Amino acid sequence: MKPKRILNLNKNTTMKATTFIFFLLCCFSCYSQKADSINLPIPYLFVDEMPKYEGGNKSVKEIIDHNIQWPGEFDGQGTVLVSFVVTKDGKIENIKIEKGLCDECNAEAIRLIKLLTKWIPGKVDSKNVDVLLYIPIKFKISD
Repeated sequence: MKPKRILNLNKNTTMKATTFIFFLLCCFSCYSQKADSINLPIPYLFVDEMPKYEGGNKSVKEIIDHNIQWPGEFDGQGTVLVSFVVTKDGKIENIKIEKGLCDECNAEAIRLIKLLTKWIPGKVDSKNVDVLLYIPIKFKISD
């Protein structure tokens, strides 16, 4: 007694089905590669040469101290921790509040970081790269 075939497929039909499935898998594979390549590059945290502000760290402090405006409704003290990326072109991008105080303090911290426009990019193997930096902006009442 011959075993019963559930599906009556001949070799030609089987070959077509296999080819079609293979084609679908290739399409999905190509699509996933395309989606992955859209992701933005991840900035470095550790580099051979850190980005530098053209006037040095002292200049960064002077710019922040000279331009800081006390938020109107804020009656306390504290620090806003800001992160940003210094790009391989020396520009600032992706400014984020990592630890904030109030909305007005956070907005003022972002405004101050945007004033720091003259950066020398960080380097890895003598090539300019995007680097993630953190700067604390202190809001404190002077004595």
